Amino acid sequence: DGLVYLGNVLFALEEATELTVVDEIKEELFKSGYIKKSTQKKKPEKSKPLQIVTKDGFEIYIGKNNEQNDFLTFVLATKNDIWLHAKNVPGSHVIIRSDNREVPIAVLEEAASYAAYFSRNRGAEKVEVDYTLRQHLKKPKNAKPGFVIFNENFSLLITPKKPELI
Repeated sequence: DGLVYLGNVLFALEEATELTVVDEIKEELFKSGYIKKSTQKKKPEKSKPLQIVTKDGFEIYIGKNNEQNDFLTFVLATKNDIWLHAKNVPGSHVIIRSDNREVPIAVLEEAASYAAYFSRNRGAEKVEVDYTLRQHLKKPKNAKPGFVIFNENFSLLITPKKPELI
């Protein structure tokens, strides 16, 4: 009987703890004619990078994942924007939009403290952060998202700081 079958399916769904199990149940329902296979795959909503505006009016962007890091570095940033990243550890790409203005040291230090905070070294007292102009960054061919190379940079040692917004 169809009602008993659907009751069993419902129970199996309620007990499922893995997405693969749910997918198998969905496939079973398709094969048995209870549901139609969707031709449209709904894309998950994309999250946005964190944006902070300093008291001097500079925009600072912080990537939350490798795809956002790539977007910030290679799409949003222009050649005279400043790119920052905690040295030799996984972390966020941080961009200061310069709008062709000279970036004050206080803004550079603020952005560096965020780069330190959004890195694996967040818990350290001081974190070394590399920074350079966006024009000095390159993405090697076939490199994974978030990977960049550069050979012209500066570094500073900074205390990690959580942005006040979050």
